[in-house]
Amino acid sequence: MDYYWRDALHDALRRNRGDAHHRYFQLATVDEAGWPANRTVVFRGFSDDDQRLQVATDARSAKVAQLAAASRGEICWYFTRSREQFRIRGSIELHGTAGPGSAACSSLWNSMSEAARTQFFWPAPGAPLAETEAIAESNLPPSSFLLLELAPERVDHLQLRPDPQRRQVSALQQGTWHAQAVNP
Repeated sequence: MDYYWRDALHDALRRNRGDAHHRYFQLATVDEAGWPANRTVVFRGFSDDDQRLQVATDARSAKVAQLAAASRGEICWYFTRSREQFRIRGSIELHGTAGPGSAACSSLWNSMSEAARTQFFWPAPGAPLAETEAIAESNLPPSSFLLLELAPERVDHLQLRPDPQRRQVSALQQGTWHAQAVNP
C-alpha cells in the first residue's frame, strides 16, 4: 500500500481524539523583520474537499498582517498518544464574510461555540485589556472573523513509536503527491 500523508493524519486524529489537546497545533509565519512568529491555534477541520486545514483567526491579529506580506506558513502538530509529529508546510488563504470562501467562513462561524465567537467582539489582539460586553447570538460573523486555510505542499511525518522510528516526507509536485521514506 502506498503511503499517503492525509490518511496518516486522519488516523492520528482518530487515535488521539481522547486527548483534548489533539485539536491544537503550532502555526509559524514570518514577521515584518524576518523573524519566525509561532503561535498555538485550534484545528477546526478540513475544507469540504478535504484538501486544506482550517483555523479561525482574528483579522486584527499580527499573523494576518504577516500573511498579507508572505502567504506561506508551516504547522507543527504533535500527537502524544500515538507519539507522532506532522510538520505541514503550504500556502495560506484567508477568507472573510464576502467573496470566495465566504460560505465556508460562515459555516465555520456557525459551528463554533458562543464562547469561541465572543473573542471576535473583544478589542483587537494585543490591545489594552478592557471589559467586554455580552454579545447577542448572531449567525453572521463580524468583520474581525476570518477563516484561515492552509493548503499543504510538503508534509514531514515522524513516527516515534515504532522501533525503529519511521519518517516520510511527502511533496506536492505538479499536482501529484510523492512520498519518500527518509532517515528519522
